[in-house]
Order: sequence, then structure tokens, then C-alpha cells
Amino acid sequence: MLISDRNMEPELCHGSVAFLADTTGFAYDALYAIERDGRYAGVYRAQSIGGGQVRMWLDKSPCRTNLSREAFKRINARLVVGVAQPYTSEFRDFLRDSFVGAGP
Repeated sequence: MLISDRNMEPELCHGSVAFLADTTGFAYDALYAIERDGRYAGVYRAQSIGGGQVRMWLDKSPCRTNLSREAFKRINARLVVGVAQPYTSEFRDFLRDSFVGAGP
């Protein structure tokens, strides 16, 4: 998924490519790509806040949205598992919490 906004900078910047994995709902605190009307609407940070609730937000916005886990499942969120940044040879592996360089 090509990132076309600046809502999650500096972690995901304009021109980054996010690599996504299918989930069956909220897996754990992480970044998720959200789908609206069959198209991806952007990447949000999601966090479990207890009581069967998930809080979502954009890093560049003070707004927070709380959803039930069932509602989160219905918005077809996909887990961001890695990102390739533009203008670099690095790939960030979110599953292993590491950077991978292209090397010489």
C-alpha cells in the first residue's frame, strides 16, 4: 500500500510503501490499514484499552476514536507488518522490530 499522506510521520512518510497482512480483527497494539468503501483509507495506530475496546488515532491528530473489537473487525483492518521508506534502501520489519538494509 502506497502511503499518500503525512498523517503518520515520521514512522510512515509520504511515498512509503506499507506491507500488509490479513487479520481476523484486532491482533495487538500496532499500525493497521483501514478500508472504507472497498478502498484503503489510510493507516491508523490501534491500541487495546480494555473492556473489549480498541482506540484508534493518527499520529498527527489529537482526535481519538474508541471502537468495540467487533466494530474494528468490520472495518477490514489489515496489520502493517513492514514499511519501505522512500529514498533509502532500508526496510522496517515491524514483526521483528528491526531494520533491514539492502547492503553493498
